[in-house]
Amino acid sequence: MKVTRIITGIVLVLFFTSNSFSQHGYGNFMIGGKSSVSFSSNNLKWKSDDDEGERGKQSNFSFSPEVGFFIANGLALGLEIPVSRSSYTDTQDDKDIYTSISIDPFVRYYVGGSIYRPYVHGQGGFGSSKTKYESAGEVSEYSYSLLTYKFGGGLGVFLGDMVSLDIGLYYGSRSTKAKENNDTNRKNITSGISTDIGVLVFF
Repeated sequence: MKVTRIITGIVLVLFFTSNSFSQHGYGNFMIGGKSSVSFSSNNLKWKSDDDEGERGKQSNFSFSPEVGFFIANGLALGLEIPVSRSSYTDTQDDKDIYTSISIDPFVRYYVGGSIYRPYVHGQGGFGSSKTKYESAGEVSEYSYSLLTYKFGGGLGVFLGDMVSLDIGLYYGSRSTKAKENNDTNRKNITSGISTDIGVLVFF
């Protein structure tokens, strides 16, 4: 009886362990979004010792859904689609609107099989952005091509059998180039370190 209980206990431990650590196994999918899922709406003001007033309104929206497929244990290939929109309206109802979207393939590799799983991540992609100005009934639009890349790593913290909280630290670059009236191929490049937090579901 004692041996039977021991064997049963070992089998149960192995069963639940294999299930809890199998989320990053071959053939599994993951789907989720980053902490850049956000929306804000702000009233801008100015103030001095003599007076104060309104500067206008500003709103920002961004969303980065992602989906991946594990081609081997711990190794996933996927796609992230960052979308953003920001707008500024001054007190004269002049508007400045910026939108962008890109398609970023990525590769991610998780290490280990505990609740805490480090990972390395790299991605790069392309897309487009647009700046639109509206002033005194006149509209001007400028379109840009967009190239991005980032690489780094982080830590996946499992909150259950199917949900992970991924905290990442990356170095990346974002380059925009005007599509028209750009004979010199001028580019605007932004690079540096960034962090994000993603909630992922595995199935």
